[in-house]
This record gives sequence, C-alpha cells and structure tokens, in this order.
Amino acid sequence: MFLIFFCPHDIPKDKAPIVDIGSGAGLPGLILAIMGVPDITLVESDSRKCSFLREVARVTKTPVEIVESRVEHLENMEAGVITARALAPLTKLTELSQSVTKLDTTYLFLKGKNLKNELTHLKNNWTMNLEVHPSVTNPDGSILKMESVTRVIAAHD
Repeated sequence: MFLIFFCPHDIPKDKAPIVDIGSGAGLPGLILAIMGVPDITLVESDSRKCSFLREVARVTKTPVEIVESRVEHLENMEAGVITARALAPLTKLTELSQSVTKLDTTYLFLKGKNLKNELTHLKNNWTMNLEVHPSVTNPDGSILKMESVTRVIAAHD
C-alpha cells in the first residue's frame, strides 16, 4: 500500500540505489531515508536546497548521499529506483531520468491533477508497464509506478 508518499516496504528491495531527482525539500527521498530505506541519493541543483538537505540529514543522523547537480549531467550512476515530486511533466521527467537509468529501473513519481494529459503525451514517445495509485493526501494526486520504460523509435518511410 502507498501511504503519504511511499512506504519503505513499497520500494523494491533488490533495486538499489534509489535516486531522488529534484529533491528540493527532501520529498520523497529524504523522508524515505529517515524512515530507514537504505542507499538513497538526493539529486538537487540548487545549492541552498542542498545545504538544507545536508543539515536535515545531519540533525536526523540519516545516511543519505546528496549530489549538487542537474540529473542530466550525472555520469556513472545507475538508479534501480528513481523518485521525483513536482519536478517536471512526465515526458520531460522521463527524458531527464535517462542519464541515470538502466534496463530494469523502476520509476515512482508523485503527480498532480494533470496526470491523464501527461500520460497521453508520454505514451506518444515511450512504452512502459504502468500502475497508477491514488494519493491519500491529495484528491487530485496520484503515485505513478513505471517499469520497463523504453523510448519508441518512429519508423521513417
């Protein structure tokens, strides 16, 4: 069951590391780390937000890696799970994530009321196994789980 964001038991155990992109205030990545989910990397490009994340991790004694970078600039990182909240529309989010994905990466995205429209655009260029779970904290929100994400290559005549 998905609770506020995700419960630790909802995170695939065999898929590390977890990379939270556009971590901002730490949702959901830092919260998962505080709840005991291991091997989480928070990726945030804003240095002020990174300072905040470092301070929260220090005060809570939470083992988490914080990387000050845009996700598309990362190299040598392969995420087993990618999380994000309020970062970008799905198509853009999926494209940005490609620099850190591998064949079996699971995507867990917190999305708002525009999910249906975003999924329509996403499916024009990507195929995936998809689950949508309603948010218990926001009637307009959903938790999107995507696996086997592959870019569709258009055939040219």
